[in-house]
Amino acid sequence: LHSEGEILDAISETADRLGRLGAKNFQESTLGQFRAYVRTVANTACLDVQRKASRRKEDATHEDEDPLRWERVQADAHRRERELQGADEEDDEDLDDGRDFLAWALPQLSEKRRRVMECLLEGKKPEEIADLLGMERNTVDQNKRRALQDLNELKEQWTP
Repeated sequence: LHSEGEILDAISETADRLGRLGAKNFQESTLGQFRAYVRTVANTACLDVQRKASRRKEDATHEDEDPLRWERVQADAHRRERELQGADEEDDEDLDDGRDFLAWALPQLSEKRRRVMECLLEGKKPEEIADLLGMERNTVDQNKRRALQDLNELKEQWTP
């Protein structure tokens, strides 16, 4: 990335993609796998921002050659906005489905696993959960891993 603006664009694009796609596309269970997933999303966002910047520079050198360029740019922007609105509606539906699934599935977990998952869903870190629930950090990790396995099995039984 070449400028502060591009860096900010890449950060924004990464955050947006993780927000929209993170839970839906990330199905693994370890922090290392999640870190690799985030790295891949960030790298892709950086490449996309660089490509867009390169295209803008190329377009700026040729804008006098095409008198209808501005109309095409506006039409493309409107098309993308409509596509994103459709994606946002789909994402909202996916989030609602996910919430419904968790409301159904969490009570079916053992008490320890359910409490660990509830804390994680509240955004607590494993160290905080260990202190809060009076567990060792390894026990928190083990309950999280097993809860995710249980949720994955329950997912096959669930019908929205």
